[in-house]
Amino acid sequence: MDLYAGSAIFSFECLSRGAKSVIAVERHGAALEAIRRNADLLQAARLRLVNSDVMEFLKRRIPGRIEIVFVDPPYGSTCLPQVCKTLESRGWLAPGALIYLEARVGGEGIAVPGRWALLHEKRAGQVAYRLYRRAVNSIDD
Repeated sequence: MDLYAGSAIFSFECLSRGAKSVIAVERHGAALEAIRRNADLLQAARLRLVNSDVMEFLKRRIPGRIEIVFVDPPYGSTCLPQVCKTLESRGWLAPGALIYLEARVGGEGIAVPGRWALLHEKRAGQVAYRLYRRAVNSIDD
């Protein structure tokens, strides 16, 4: 799942590497149109493009659980803690899911659920990115 999809580069990359399907969530008209054009060009039939605010979308519950999620909100956004909490609390993530987060360096601290283990962290300019893995075993899985 690609939240705040923007150009949907993460979505298209996952599809090119064999993902069965990808959900891309974006709400800005110009970005949506660009994603649609590129999906048509690339014949990306396994891309499900959702025109929605990310938090409104996450309040829903879908069948199955997401194995990989990219969360790259607009630069300087303060939504990451709430997005992380909602991904976990609403049952979106599969056991062992990978979660990629991007945030402005020196901005908000990223509070993630206790079941998420940090695998990798790096900084590029003013952007920090982190890769987490959700615990595989728990009573509620």
